[in-house]
Amino acid sequence: MIETDWPQVTAWRKQRRTELRAARQALSPAERERAAERIRATLGTAFPELCAAVLAGYWPLAGEPDLRPLLAAQVAAGGVAALPVVTARNAPLAFRRWTPETALTPGAWNIPVPTDTPAVRPTVLLVPLVGFDDAGYRLGNGGGYYDRTLAACDPLPLTLGVGYAAGRLATIHPQPHDRPLDVIVTESGIHWPRPGTGTADATRTPSSPVCYAPDAAPGYFGEFTAPELEQALGGLFVRARAWAVSLARATPRSRPAEDTALHLCVGLLRLLREVGGAAPLPDDAAAPTTPPPVLAAELTTLATRVRDDALHGRLRALADALQAAPAAH
Repeated sequence: MIETDWPQVTAWRKQRRTELRAARQALSPAERERAAERIRATLGTAFPELCAAVLAGYWPLAGEPDLRPLLAAQVAAGGVAALPVVTARNAPLAFRRWTPETALTPGAWNIPVPTDTPAVRPTVLLVPLVGFDDAGYRLGNGGGYYDRTLAACDPLPLTLGVGYAAGRLATIHPQPHDRPLDVIVTESGIHWPRPGTGTADATRTPSSPVCYAPDAAPGYFGEFTAPELEQALGGLFVRARAWAVSLARATPRSRPAEDTALHLCVGLLRLLREVGGAAPLPDDAAAPTTPPPVLAAELTTLATRVRDDALHGRLRALADALQAAPAAH
């Protein structure tokens, strides 16, 4: 639900932000480090394909979980890490490549930033948060930089919100400019956003309209019911992740193939979210690897069995992108 009384929402957010920051600062250094260790371990274990990403983190500020060791491990494994840079007030963030040896200078609010390294476009964005809700909306520091950054990204990278479990709220009272994150990770584990209602479902306007079809019971024309659709998308997501993980662990590495696989995984993850499902996440991502042409064929078949126009189009777009990518064959 979108709250329309913006001044009231602003005051409420300011108060919650103050309270949550105070609670975060009240943690001892040892408590903060234990929490950060758990978050880094979860990210490294649950998302092994991150090593294939252009991974943008952040420099920890005011008790935020310290993910710099994760970024350093990314670089040590031959991957690409980056830090955000404020280039202008009220502008989207830029991202510059970072290694543990990169020279840093004080940027906005005296946060260290790289200045002499090349700009990069992240494919995975680690987003610090003060608070969050079960729909995946983030309460940030109040500057709006990540909101503007996500609005400007095309394509939108995989967004992993990072914060403390104590920051969980019933709602942040989202506004039209707020964008939900794909996944939220705290010291207590992974939080899969679960919106109350999705923007796509299995029972909306048919993608091939038939007389009186909207009034027919789900499944009457052979299309998926909502539970069947969630199950089918979940199975595809597991197989797509297995492909992405296998590419990340392969020698030699293929960046075009890794980018294609990550794009597919992110697309399926967002579709799952929109139909109200949670993404299956095997502990070892050990599902058998499915050849990309088979994945593309399954996406095409799946698209023919959904009633929602928008969902049908996005499934076909994922299939077409996978078939067109040279690395997919």
